[in-house]
Amino acid sequence: MESITEKRELFRHYYSKSYPVNRNLLDLKFRHFRFQLFSKKVTFRRILDIINSPEQLRDKLISYVPLNAYFTPVKWLSPIYVGHTKNVLEVMLSAPLYFDIDMQDLFPPVFSEVKRNTLLLLEILEEEYSQRPDLIVFSGRQGFHIYFWKWDMPEILKLNPASRVIEFKKQRSIILEIVRRKKVVVDERITADPFRIMKIPNTLHGKTGLIAKPVKEVEKFDPKTDAQAFDREVYERLFRIDWGIYD
Repeated sequence: MESITEKRELFRHYYSKSYPVNRNLLDLKFRHFRFQLFSKKVTFRRILDIINSPEQLRDKLISYVPLNAYFTPVKWLSPIYVGHTKNVLEVMLSAPLYFDIDMQDLFPPVFSEVKRNTLLLLEILEEEYSQRPDLIVFSGRQGFHIYFWKWDMPEILKLNPASRVIEFKKQRSIILEIVRRKKVVVDERITADPFRIMKIPNTLHGKTGLIAKPVKEVEKFDPKTDAQAFDREVYERLFRIDWGIYD
């Protein structure tokens, strides 16, 4: 219990004093937000307000002090209850492409392999579709999240609302097949799920205390130095991080 209290106070201090106002997410009012709270049981709280600005999102983080904080990459006309009903009649307003490359899915399960897979994925998507990512974020633990915000919006958004989710899944299955053939390992469940929630950039990861840091250069990114919010001693004592996995 003492460790939970100490972690929560550290997280509170980060969100109050160090968390940068988040400019990486656009159109916040169309996104669903959900926080995992500090508690003995796994407890999630959907945010029952429309978030209109980065400053308002920061205020919510300070107020709730979440263990983990999530958002939907897909924009929705009525975002508050998205993911609760998973109703295909929810009106999808965007169709971004996103990926999660996670160390635990790779062999060998090391961070250098995460980087290799990420760079290969980016190379394939540029060759096949002439697209480059809009945002790459360290997950805060074992990998990267990659976002293409305006992947194929015009095609999907011309459809009626009931068909948009169906078409989203169909197109993602085609892309995933190409990625699979090229021997790139991604979490396919995430890419194929329009209702997926992902870690909010610049928030803290509940298991590591590391920042879900936006990444400019995949090759040079080092969680040991680039994603720390606290002193190294705190990570080793309180979060018991094995820094060797990032070598």
